[in-house]
Amino acid sequence: MTPRLRRGLAALIALVGIAFATAEPAGAHGGGSEGPTATNFRTTITSIVPPVDGVTVRVIDAGSRLELNVSNGAEVIVLGYQDEPYLRVGSDGVFQNIRSPATYLNASRDGGDAVPPSADPAAAPEWQRVSGGTSVRWHDHRAHWMGGERPPMAADGVDSAQIVNPAWSVPLRVNEEPVAVSGQLAWVPPPNTAWWLAATLVAAAASLLALLLGGRFLPLALAGSVVVLDAVVTFGEAAASLDTAINRLLFFGWTPFALLGISRMALAARRRKSGPLPAALITGFVLAMMSGFDRENRADRLGSWSNSQLSTVLPPTLTRCAALAGMAVAGALGVKFAIDLRRQPRIHPAPSTVVPV
Repeated sequence: MTPRLRRGLAALIALVGIAFATAEPAGAHGGGSEGPTATNFRTTITSIVPPVDGVTVRVIDAGSRLELNVSNGAEVIVLGYQDEPYLRVGSDGVFQNIRSPATYLNASRDGGDAVPPSADPAAAPEWQRVSGGTSVRWHDHRAHWMGGERPPMAADGVDSAQIVNPAWSVPLRVNEEPVAVSGQLAWVPPPNTAWWLAATLVAAAASLLALLLGGRFLPLALAGSVVVLDAVVTFGEAAASLDTAINRLLFFGWTPFALLGISRMALAARRRKSGPLPAALITGFVLAMMSGFDRENRADRLGSWSNSQLSTVLPPTLTRCAALAGMAVAGALGVKFAIDLRRQPRIHPAPSTVVPV
């Protein structure tokens, strides 16, 4: 094993170790992430009354969940939809009440999970430990829209933000004292999807023209830009994701391998002065990567063009532009790959010669 390879493996092992060592807030109902989401609804918290030092609540996952953090050693109970004890966070960890209907209704964002007969808001709490931490994340249907795609006040043609719920509230009990978390829910109009699609087609056409007129290294440079642009969008998604740290690292899955493959093919093409075939091969590889290896936990790129609220730490316009450029260049590379393939000379087998005996 070469020294360079050993150093690379050591760095990779160190990154994985750091990821595993990073503690994550618990998620109620198993803690699994449903992946980054995009929506046209904006959830905000307007007040916590009375405020309590060391107890914070914030909106995460583009309004899909709330996160409670307790750092002062207090015992905080989140009340369910019928004011029953639902979640408990304290110095002994995070617990959920399996007798609370909210435990089952909040298992998914749409609240479609069945509530078992054993769930009774009037029954004494039966606490089930979720984690040993002091933070919890959960879907709360009081804080986001549950009525379909568009609320009545946001009919077609409405191009300004509309207040859907001026004052939602989630009740807490902090050391047995009542605390109310209040907020507002608004519908924010989406961007013009048709404009973004048209801009993508124009950018793809310009990229293809550049590929047809440019030098033999341009396809490799553009293929590298596709991977970099995808990594930019992925970074924003990973940083905003509710997933574990190791899974957020895995969001980038094929990115380093794609960049390595592009650089190695560029060196090979330079040394051998080869034609368009290396570029065509790497184009196929990049397009295969872009087609969606492990896309189950990653946001749809097209969703950034049809939703105003994105689950990313990056500015939404930057995310949309990076997605536009990446998809445009990838499409142009695919067309160039098809053109190069058609130009390859067909090899016909030589006719067999029968020698008479």
